[in-house]
Amino acid sequence: MRLTRLDILVLATVVLIGLIHVPYPFEGDQALFTIGAWKMSQGGILYRDFWDLKQPGIYAFYLLAGSMFGFHEVGIHSFELLYMLAFSAVLIITLKDYYSQRAIASLTPLLTVGIYYGVSGAWHLTQLEALVGFPMFLALYFAVKAYQAQKYQFGLLFLSGVMGGIVLLFKLIFLPILLVFWALALIDTVGVKGFFKRLIAIGVPVVLGTLLPLAIAGIYFAQFDLLPRLYQNFFERPIQIFNQSPFSTNERFIKSVMWFISRFAPLIVFGSIGAYTFKRQPRDLMTLYLVLWLISGLGVILLQYKLGWEYYFMLIVVPLGILAGKGLEFLWQIIRQNPGLNLPWQKISVAAFSLIFLFSTALISLARKSFFLVLEGFALKQEQQRGYQSYLAPDYPTILKEVAWLKKPERLPGDIYVFGDPRYYLLSGRKRAIAFHLWTPLVPAQWMQLREQLQQDRPVYIFVETRFSFILQKHPQIASFIASNYNILQQSNAGVWYVLNRE
Repeated sequence: MRLTRLDILVLATVVLIGLIHVPYPFEGDQALFTIGAWKMSQGGILYRDFWDLKQPGIYAFYLLAGSMFGFHEVGIHSFELLYMLAFSAVLIITLKDYYSQRAIASLTPLLTVGIYYGVSGAWHLTQLEALVGFPMFLALYFAVKAYQAQKYQFGLLFLSGVMGGIVLLFKLIFLPILLVFWALALIDTVGVKGFFKRLIAIGVPVVLGTLLPLAIAGIYFAQFDLLPRLYQNFFERPIQIFNQSPFSTNERFIKSVMWFISRFAPLIVFGSIGAYTFKRQPRDLMTLYLVLWLISGLGVILLQYKLGWEYYFMLIVVPLGILAGKGLEFLWQIIRQNPGLNLPWQKISVAAFSLIFLFSTALISLARKSFFLVLEGFALKQEQQRGYQSYLAPDYPTILKEVAWLKKPERLPGDIYVFGDPRYYLLSGRKRAIAFHLWTPLVPAQWMQLREQLQQDRPVYIFVETRFSFILQKHPQIASFIASNYNILQQSNAGVWYVLNRE
């Protein structure tokens, strides 16, 4: 299918919006993923040489991004832009037949990728909940196409399964959403003769496709005898950590809900209208699947309410944006048929107002970001990038100031360890000395392993960030190790630096 001028214009707009975010600052999560991916690029093995609780998909993404463009903010975000541009093109091509107005399909990337970029801050960009929208949409799309076929086509269901397997490599808890996609094909056959035959016809290719990426990952980790550790990591320790996590508060979840409503209110309004159209067209299978993605996605977010991070809601931006397009189309039909709007300029004015309202929150945010980008000369040089990042992440200047002395030639060479934000590693250019990090809470056995690794590797410098100083109070053995083997080098409001005592 050839792209129209409007398609190309929309894709160019996505590129422009994405370019604003290429030099965007990292938060702790993105820095952690980048450090882990860099370690992997140097031959390190995830979960052995670099521990984290998350599934390997996000690290594979950052590894590919860093290998192509560099393990830093510009490199990771450049790859994300290419990824989102490809997703935008797929949305345009696959949704041409979904809308009666083909121009709406052309606008879909702005309703999904564009608004994602527009409302996102440093904490939200390049999180797995946003990245997983691409393969999850394809899992849905291939399932819908298989359902609409006269016979359940093995290839389409297999591809849906493959995309589902990729989704699970990012986060296993997304499985209920995928199960809804695949189970829907069986609803109209329950209790009907031939149900089990239909179940096998659907289930076999889906299961085979799902297992393919999971098996590849499993074989890779099996050669390093890591499968038992993966089982602990993905099934046992999350429950332990979530129950003891200091971040587990209902207040955080409520704030995240309010953030989502305030940032996505126009999209929610139009998406609700789009979901309503299913009532008028009950055989509109794509709309049904998108509504179920929304519902099951919200259910998955609720399952994680103890952590309740804002970026969890990025999981439902894609179905919400596509449904918003359906709502926009529905309103346009009403405008065209309204006898009170006889003149063309009246209809255009109403449509323009609807579009401005729909994109209002994203446009306000993009204007602010663009202002800072222009102020820093489009962040073409590293010092300009640091200036741009400091506007958007106020703690960047503090971190940069804290690590500046590490880059002086008279400082001791070697790896460091930070009780705190992973960005201290990234912005200092120093490697992390041991496998464990403290950005994710640890279980008791891991605290013992962390102390043993510190004793064995003895990083030349240790930094205890002020907001993480409670760790030394809760773990006196670690505090005793530092007191016995390190001297205070310098301290500030940000934290305390220790240097290894080599006497």
